[in-house]
Parts: sequence; structure tokens; C-alpha cells
Amino acid sequence: RDLRECLLRQLTPELPHRDVLEALITNHLDDLQQNRLPLIEKRTGFPIPVIKEAIEELRHLNPRPGLAYAPDSNRYV
Repeated sequence: RDLRECLLRQLTPELPHRDVLEALITNHLDDLQQNRLPLIEKRTGFPIPVIKEAIEELRHLNPRPGLAYAPDSNRYV
């Protein structure tokens, strides 16, 4: 599994800004890493304040959720 799939699987219907998060994860992880918020705004149509709120939600997702189930999870940290 890759990072995108791990993050997308954690999106629940009740999560705030779920549609924005889905777009960010699916198409704009590289843009987020480079802090290209105006480009994301232009391509998605979501205003920057909403994108920033979604980024805060994104920070609460676990990029490696399977580590909790690894036999020796301390080894991978």
C-alpha cells in the first residue's frame, strides 16, 4: 500500500472537509509538500482557508496505520 491509499482509507463520511481531503490526497500531495496552496486553489476551486482547515485534519491521519500491527513496531519508528 502507498501513502495515498493509507490516507484515503482513513477518510470517514463524518470527517470535516472530506471532499477537500480526498482531492488533496489524490492529486496534490506533492503540491502540499511544496506549500503551493495558490496552485491547489486554482486547480480545485477550494478557497485557501478551506484548504488550510483540511490540512489540519490531514495532520491527524496516520501515514503508516499498519505499524500498530507489526510484530515489533518499535523497530520501524
